[in-house]
Amino acid sequence: GFGPRAERFAGAGIDWWVCPGTSGWNSLVGRLSNARANALDAVACAAEFGATGMLVTEWGDNGHLQPPTVMLPALTAAASVAWCRKANEDLDLAAALDAWVLPSSGGGEALCAAGEAFAGTGVIQPNGSALHDAVAGGAMGAFGEPTESNLDDVRATLDEAAATLAGTGFEDPTAGRTLGQAVAAARHGADRLARRHGLPAADDLTLRATLDALVDEQAACWSLTSRPGGLPDSLARLQARARADRLP
Repeated sequence: GFGPRAERFAGAGIDWWVCPGTSGWNSLVGRLSNARANALDAVACAAEFGATGMLVTEWGDNGHLQPPTVMLPALTAAASVAWCRKANEDLDLAAALDAWVLPSSGGGEALCAAGEAFAGTGVIQPNGSALHDAVAGGAMGAFGEPTESNLDDVRATLDEAAATLAGTGFEDPTAGRTLGQAVAAARHGADRLARRHGLPAADDLTLRATLDALVDEQAACWSLTSRPGGLPDSLARLQARARADRLP
C-alpha cells in the first residue's frame, strides 16, 4: 500500500523515504512473508516515485516479546532489495543468513521456517500473529478459526525449528538461546490457541508450568540483548496471562 502515499509525497517537492517494517510486532517469531512483501512494495514505490532512501522499522510495544535476532531475516531481505531489487527479490534468505548475517549451520533455514509459522494457524490477524495473541494478547482483530490439522502442522514446524536451532552452532552464543525462547513461546501459543478453540492441546497444568518457565527465560534472554528499562513491561504481558490462568 505504499503507492498512493508515495505519489503524494513525490508531488510535494520534499525529500522523503519509504519506511517498511520488519513485521516482528505481535508475532514472537516474525511474519516473514509479510515483511518481504512490504519491502518489495516499498522499494518498487521508491524507485517509481523518487524516494531517496528506505528506513526499515522494528516495532515493539505489547512487551516486545520477539528478541532482536527475529528481525534479521526481514532486515536482510529489505537491505538486499533496497540495494538491487532485480538481483535479490528471490534471494535465498536462509543461505544469506547463514553465510553473512548470523553465521551458523542451518540456523537461517530454521529461523525462516519459524517466521512463516503464523501463516499456518488458520487465523488471520492484521499486524500480528494468532500465536502471539494466544500468549500475550494484543490482537487487532481476527478472522478464521484453526483446525487440528492447522495447529499440528504449526507445532511440527516449530518443533523442527527448535531442534535445528539447538544444534546449529551459532558463532554468536546469544542467538541460539534467544531464538530458542522465541520459538518456545510460539509453540506455547499454538497449544493455547488449540485450547481456546477446543482442539487437542496440553492440559492446564502443563500450560501453566510452561508459561512459568517462559517468564523466567524471557527475563534471562532480555538481559542478554537489551537494557533493563523495558523488561517489567515485557514480563507483565506473560505474567498477566499466568495470573488469569490461576483464577477460579
